[in-house]
Amino acid sequence: MDGRLIALAPLALGYALDLSLGDPCWLPHPVVGFGHAIGAGERWLNRGAACVRFLMGSALALGLVAGVYFLTAWVLAVATRWHAGAGEASWVFMDEIEVY
Repeated sequence: MDGRLIALAPLALGYALDLSLGDPCWLPHPVVGFGHAIGAGERWLNRGAACVRFLMGSALALGLVAGVYFLTAWVLAVATRWHAGAGEASWVFMDEIEVY
């Protein structure tokens, strides 16, 4: 089988799961958590002179994006080391919740 088709398998499975299941009510969406983190950071860091607020806001934005990236990379690496199928399932799940 063509390698490109194999690479598209997680995307196709994630799309099929999204069509059939959608976002379950019992599972909080990651974007909601991201919004809470931004709100908390804004309350904590939005003080001082304008240039200080700008730098702190920039650090918060970069830190949150980097944190999500490294957390996702870590989850995928651990799952793949544990079992190849678990790694593939993790890719599908990450595609489903659009974290990467």
